[in-house]
Amino acid sequence: MLSQEEQFSDTDVDEGKTEQQAKKVSKKPKQTIESLAEIQQRAMMAYTAYMEAERQVQAAYKEQEGQIEKLYEGAKQQAAKVCEENVAQALKIREESKRQAVKAYEESVAQALEAREEVEQQASKICEENIAQALKIREEAEQQAWKARNEAIARTWQIFTKSKG
Repeated sequence: MLSQEEQFSDTDVDEGKTEQQAKKVSKKPKQTIESLAEIQQRAMMAYTAYMEAERQVQAAYKEQEGQIEKLYEGAKQQAAKVCEENVAQALKIREESKRQAVKAYEESVAQALEAREEVEQQASKICEENIAQALKIREEAEQQAWKARNEAIARTWQIFTKSKG
């Protein structure tokens, strides 16, 4: 058996252990309550952070959507500008082609008129030469006819004078 001292010290140890266990037990619900409050606070902070992140995502989405819309409008305006420039260039090319066609037409008409004038001059020259030749032939024919007439009159006069004589 243990001496009283030993029992007493064992009792003291048991009491110390019991007090420590009691403190631990009393600390556990307090720690648990504090842990729950901390968890609840963390959960609220996490929820708040989540809500803030969601708000930021929505804001970023709206901003991105605005940028995309702005890019779309810019692209649309640029396409319209390019289209207008192409139409203007096509009209300019058409006007230049039209001007060149008119110039070519005018040059062709001028060449045709020049050729006509040359042909008319040649025809006029040929006509004048033919007229001159015809007049010369006529004159020669008239001279021959006059000569033949005069010879015929002279023969007739000779015959007439010989027969009278």
